[in-house]
Amino acid sequence: MRNLIKIFVGTGLILFLQTGLVSQTITWNNLNGIPGPTILGQTADGLLYAVSGTRIYTSSDAGVNWVQPTPFAGTVEEFHTNGNRLLVSRNLSSHYNHEVFTSTNDGGSWTTIFYEAVPQFSSGFRQFLQTDSGDLYAFHVVTSVGSMIYKFRSGSFVQIGTTVPLVGAGNSGVGFSFPTPPEISLIDHANTIYAGTHAGGLYLTRDFGTTWTQALPNTVSAITSGPGNSVIVAADSTQNLFGGIFVSSDHGASWKNIGMKETQFTSISSDTAGNILASTVQGNYLFTPVDSTWTFVGPVTHSANSVLATPSGVLLSASSADGIFRSTNQGAFWFSNGLQNEDVSSTLTLNAGIIFVGTLGERIFISPNNGVSWQQMAAGVVGDYIYSLASSGSSIVYAGTDQGLYESADSGNHWIHLPMQVVSGAVHAVVARGNGKIFAGTDFGVYQSTNGGLNWTLSGLTNSEVTNLIWSSSGIVYASTATEGIYQSADTGLTWVSRGLVRDDIQTIAVNPAGQIFAGVYGGVFYSTDNGTGWAQNSFTTDYVYSLVCHGVNQIFAGTYNGVYDSYDDGNTWKQAGLQGSVILSLTFNSTDLLLAGVYQGGIFQSTQSVLLVDEHPNTLPSSYKLFQNYPNPFNPSTRIDFQIPKTGLVSLKIYDLLGNEVATLLNRELSPGSYHLTWNGDHTASGVYYCRLVTGAFTDVRKMMLLR
Repeated sequence: MRNLIKIFVGTGLILFLQTGLVSQTITWNNLNGIPGPTILGQTADGLLYAVSGTRIYTSSDAGVNWVQPTPFAGTVEEFHTNGNRLLVSRNLSSHYNHEVFTSTNDGGSWTTIFYEAVPQFSSGFRQFLQTDSGDLYAFHVVTSVGSMIYKFRSGSFVQIGTTVPLVGAGNSGVGFSFPTPPEISLIDHANTIYAGTHAGGLYLTRDFGTTWTQALPNTVSAITSGPGNSVIVAADSTQNLFGGIFVSSDHGASWKNIGMKETQFTSISSDTAGNILASTVQGNYLFTPVDSTWTFVGPVTHSANSVLATPSGVLLSASSADGIFRSTNQGAFWFSNGLQNEDVSSTLTLNAGIIFVGTLGERIFISPNNGVSWQQMAAGVVGDYIYSLASSGSSIVYAGTDQGLYESADSGNHWIHLPMQVVSGAVHAVVARGNGKIFAGTDFGVYQSTNGGLNWTLSGLTNSEVTNLIWSSSGIVYASTATEGIYQSADTGLTWVSRGLVRDDIQTIAVNPAGQIFAGVYGGVFYSTDNGTGWAQNSFTTDYVYSLVCHGVNQIFAGTYNGVYDSYDDGNTWKQAGLQGSVILSLTFNSTDLLLAGVYQGGIFQSTQSVLLVDEHPNTLPSSYKLFQNYPNPFNPSTRIDFQIPKTGLVSLKIYDLLGNEVATLLNRELSPGSYHLTWNGDHTASGVYYCRLVTGAFTDVRKMMLLR
C-alpha cells in the first residue's frame, strides 16, 4: 500500500510524497551557504567572522559574501576577537585535547601559543580571555566546587587567583561527573572579569581572581560588552527569579533590568549606538534605546546560536540549523546567506557562473560565483513562489511565479513585472528563445510574446491548466497539462496537437536531442520514440518523478521523491545517482556540465564532478582500448578526458593524487563500444600532480595530469 503525504506548497502546486531508500552513487556538494554556523565575531577593522565546525569564514562586505578558508585540523570550540586580534581554541580529538592560536592579521596567519593534552573526563582550560593590552587568561577546574583563573606566561598558564564560587557540575555522559569552568565569561576595558554558569549566577573580579563578588544570582546565558563601559547580560527566567536583559555601566557594581523578564536566551550582542540584539527560544528581539522597547525581528521563530549587531547597523543571526541571516533595516527584512532549509523548485545557470534558484515561498536566490555565496531577493521584487525559470540570452532571465511573470535584463539585479494583458494569477511554466519569443503556461492556457514580453497573445490550450513547457532543439514546443495529457506545437504556438498520455499525475516533461519525449509520473517515466503516437513506461521507482533533464547522447537524469536517478541508454535502464532520501524538485546543468539538484526543504546541491559522458562518434566503433592524454594539461580548473573501448563492459575512470589516494570517481558503469569524453572539474582540489586511471576488463591505462592555480 502506498504511503502518500499531500503537501500544499503554494498556488497551483501540490506535491505527493512517499518514503523509500536506495544506495547512493554520485557524490554531491552542498551549495547552501555556510553549513552549521555557530559563532559570529567582528574585528575593529570591520571584518566579520563566522565559525562552522573546523572552518572560520570571513566577510569584508558586511556579511553579503563569505570566503571559505582552509579548515583547521580540529573543531573550533572558542573564537574571540579583541580589536584586530583573534584567538581560537580548537578540539583535536574525542578526548578534548586542544590547541590555542592567535592571529594579528585578520586570520591571514596563525601562531600556536598553547597545546594541552586533556585526559578523558577532564575539562582542561576553557573560556579564554584577552585584555586590551593582549594578556591572555583562562579558567580551569581545580576543586570539586569551582574553577580558578590562570594567566598565560612564557608558553604556559600559571594560577593567579582563588576559586570562583560557582555551583553545579558537568556530566561526562558515561556515568562520571566533574566540575566545569564558567560557561560564559567576559573581560571589559577596565579588566573586570565576569564569569557565570547556568546554575551558579554571575560573579566578577576586579583583581584578576584574588577576590570574587556575586554580580547577579540569575541563571546567565549570554554576556557582551556595550557602548562605553557598559556590560550586558542575558539571564533566563527560573522558578525563583525573573530573568531579562541586565545592563551595568559601572563595571558590575549595579544593574538595571531593561525588559524581557520571562524569556530563555541563547545569545546577545550590542552595537555602538546601544541597540541590543538578543536571541531567545522564540526568535530574535531588538532593543532600541531611542524608545526603550523590544521588538520581535525574527528571522525565524526559534533561537540562534549566535547574533551580532555591527557598528554599521547590520544585524546578523546564525544557527547550525538555519545558516546566516543578515538585515540592513533593523530586522524589518532579513537576507539569507544560503538555502539551508528552502524548497528549491527551479534552477537556472548562466555561462558567467551565475546560479538562479527559485523557491516555494522565499522568492529567488542568486549566486554570482557558482554557489560560493547567495543573495536573496527582497519581498515584493518578484513573486514569493517560483515555479519556473528560463533564460533567452546571456543576462535575460524570466521567472514564472504565483503572481505572474517577471523579467530581469541584467542577470537578476533588477526585475520588472511583465504585463500579461488578459491573464492574472500564477505562471507555472516559462520557456524563451533569444529572438524575443516567450511562452508562458498558466491556469488558462499558453500565452505567447514575440517581442520579449512587451505584448502577449493567447496561444492555445485555452481551457487547460498548463503545468510544464519545454522547447526542443528542433524548435518544437511541448506542453503538459494537469489532466489532459501532452500537447505539441510545431509552428511556434499557432496550433497545438495532442500527443496523448492523458493522466493527472504528470509532474515534468523533457525532450532529448533525438526528439524522444519523456514524462515523469508516479512510478517512473513514460517515454515516446514516435512523437507521441505510442507511449511506454519504465517503472524504475515506486515514487514520483518531479524533474527530468536530458543532456548529451543517450543521457537523462530524473529527480524523484527519493533522490536522483540516471540513465545512459535513453531511459531504458535506470540506477540511483545520489541524494537518496531527498525530494528532488528540479535538475539542471551548469556550463561545466555539473548537475544541480533543487531539494524540497533541503536547498541546492551540485555534483562533485561532471556527469556528462559524450559519445564522440556514435556510428564508428573503435578497434582498441585507449586512454588519451587530458586536454588542456596543465589545466585550471577543468580538463577534458577522452577514451575509447571496443567492447561492452564495466568502465571505471578515477582520479588519484601522488600518494595513491582516490580523489574522484568520474565513471563506474557499463558502457557500449564507442569513443567517449567527459570533463573533470578540479575546482575544489588543491594544485598538484594527479593521475587519471582507466580500468575496463583486462585493460588498464594511466595518464599524468597537472592542476595549476
